[in-house]
Amino acid sequence: MRVDEFGESRNARISTDNQTFYARNISLRSSTISMKFDTGYRTQTGVVSAFVLTAIICLSAFLSQRLLAQSRSTGRIVFTHGKPESNIYVINDDGTRLEQLTDTNKDSHPTWAPDGQLIAFATGRNFKGTNTFGQIYAMKPDGTNPYLLTNGPGDDMPTWSEDGQTIAFVRRNEIYLMNSNGSNQRLLTRGRLPTFSPDGMQIAFVSGSLYIISVDGTNRMQLHHASVPCICTLSWSPNGRWIAFTLLAGENQWEIFRIGSDGTNLMNLTNHPAFDAYPAWSLDSTRIAFSSSIPRREGGIFVMNADGSNIVQLTALGGFELDWQTAENLTPVNRQGKKSTTWGLLKMFAQ
Repeated sequence: MRVDEFGESRNARISTDNQTFYARNISLRSSTISMKFDTGYRTQTGVVSAFVLTAIICLSAFLSQRLLAQSRSTGRIVFTHGKPESNIYVINDDGTRLEQLTDTNKDSHPTWAPDGQLIAFATGRNFKGTNTFGQIYAMKPDGTNPYLLTNGPGDDMPTWSEDGQTIAFVRRNEIYLMNSNGSNQRLLTRGRLPTFSPDGMQIAFVSGSLYIISVDGTNRMQLHHASVPCICTLSWSPNGRWIAFTLLAGENQWEIFRIGSDGTNLMNLTNHPAFDAYPAWSLDSTRIAFSSSIPRREGGIFVMNADGSNIVQLTALGGFELDWQTAENLTPVNRQGKKSTTWGLLKMFAQ
């Protein structure tokens, strides 16, 4: 079978052996192919039977759906591995395709741009010693083309706004904002561990306790008072309802909690005599990835439901400073390295 695209309206000429007919107004939605055929057609040997026509349509739809399923990308989790010599890695959220992105031994705190096309991170690659912060860089998702955003020194903990236009970061225990190209750097407030609200209008951060503040520096509000020395690692759920964070809940016992963005409904999600930290939400706000040294299991990266249930291990490789970018924001590619479309997949099969 051969499919030839012609015209501007997704029309096609479909040939099978010595028979030719025409299709027009092809609708390709949700992996289903619908073709409205001209009432007139031409053949070299006679009339194309309704059976053959139906078989061609059904077969094309089935194979297109199979190819699309194979081309879908899973979500990816970027994280830091190693101390004091640390590098940045990425892994699919089903535990496959673990890749190392950097090898300077001085890179940390990676964070996805909302469109999945860049990763910002902190690095000490231009400084002596073993510190893994000092400047903010950005790079492509495969680790290539790193470029400088801030000169530092002392810059750390970058995080993107949802529209991708602004990056918050920490400079010597103060939170700054800048444009995504590194320009217009300005002080916001004293604190660390900034994370944007999904609408980009607020930032949650830690300054002894857990706070939120408007991006213009007004409306600073305490959400949770820390009765123990440290709150660390924040992640605001994409639906805007929850902030996940790590709390030192006992001697050498770090646990993950979530709290409503209005400061209510504090909930303990993990309860292990171990290290549970660095929560990162899935796009649909139903799951949380985190780092753990759960007893009787190898330490590594895990995923759990938003209520703390159904813990699944992704990798035994220890990781921290997680950020989860899910498939909706990733660009799927087919086996030829091109962006996948239903029409393209149909043509690829037909040829």
